Amino acid sequence: MLLDLSPLMLLAAATALFAGGLSKGVLGVGLPMIALPLLYTSVPIREGVALMYGPVLIMNVWQTFQGGYFLMALRKFWPMMVAVVAGTWLGAKTLVGIDSQTLQVIVGITVAGFSLVNLLQPKLSVPARHALWLSIVVGLIGGFFGGLTLFIGPAVIMFLVALRTQKDEFIGIIALVYLLGIIPTGIIYAAEGVLRAEHIVPTLLACVPVFVGMLAGQWIRGRINEETFRKVLLIALVLIGLNMVRQGLF
Repeated sequence: MLLDLSPLMLLAAATALFAGGLSKGVLGVGLPMIALPLLYTSVPIREGVALMYGPVLIMNVWQTFQGGYFLMALRKFWPMMVAVVAGTWLGAKTLVGIDSQTLQVIVGITVAGFSLVNLLQPKLSVPARHALWLSIVVGLIGGFFGGLTLFIGPAVIMFLVALRTQKDEFIGIIALVYLLGIIPTGIIYAAEGVLRAEHIVPTLLACVPVFVGMLAGQWIRGRINEETFRKVLLIALVLIGLNMVRQGLF
């Protein structure tokens, strides 16, 4: 695992984690979607998911307790929350049985697809009469990709934006979705052997470059053009995702 890597591979892994933290600091999102594809250059993709668990858990717990809108989010979107937990179970179970090349293609398509949608920023809207059943579908999709790749947020974020959710509600809902997704994911990973005792030290060490990257991102947030940074980052993610698909298929 991480501790057995060569110095060059350790540097590559630390750089990938730093990049994920940097995006988190500048934009508030993007930690697993950036770090995991980049980690694939130095560690097997399933090991990369295990390595990412600690940073994602700690950052999302921290984000969750910033909001303080748990009860509001739970009352308004409890069907979606239940669907997230169910989808998480299915995604984590899928991770156990799927081969590495197929997983690589799925991660590549997910990264490229969600990045392209965010880059194009289509004007999405959801009529109120369809919000309930769509929230369940979105919860299942978000939970599935959360269990499979730790990418819990993108589908839910797109749905909430389409609902024109107010800022305070948005923070509370996303925080609860992350928390309800990442905790059961870890339990299932441990039960199925994806997350093992040998991963504890590496995944905790992985928090260091992520945290440093996040602090750096927060520092530079007001010193760069945030929109330009977002667009360059998304274009890079589209290319990274497509390259992962190419490698997985050929």
